[in-house]
Amino acid sequence: MNDDKTQNTDRTPSVKEVGCCDLLAENDPNLISFNKELKIEVLYLSDETPFICGIHGRITTMDLARLEEEVEQYDGYESGEGAYIFAAEYQPPQFAFGGMTHGDGYELKQVYFSSLGNPS
Repeated sequence: MNDDKTQNTDRTPSVKEVGCCDLLAENDPNLISFNKELKIEVLYLSDETPFICGIHGRITTMDLARLEEEVEQYDGYESGEGAYIFAAEYQPPQFAFGGMTHGDGYELKQVYFSSLGNPS
């Protein structure tokens, strides 16, 4: 008897069935590079803690939590209240003379700003 709800579990689901991106379809782990070309949208209000409200790119949840901390500590919101888009590039730790000179983290580079404006 053939039941429409029964699926053949002996086969691997296709990329489109599981909703993965096309890079994963290549089955090449070298193509999966987290934190490359990562852009984040941050909402900054002077009386609130800045927060990430959009992400374009790949990032793990652990790295996202670290990036949120860096966004909160970032002191470059010179354009005022509004939505900022940053390129976020992971910086590995740096070592010199047998010790770590800089810990790892993200470098934020502002690429766009949109003011909230004053409502009439």
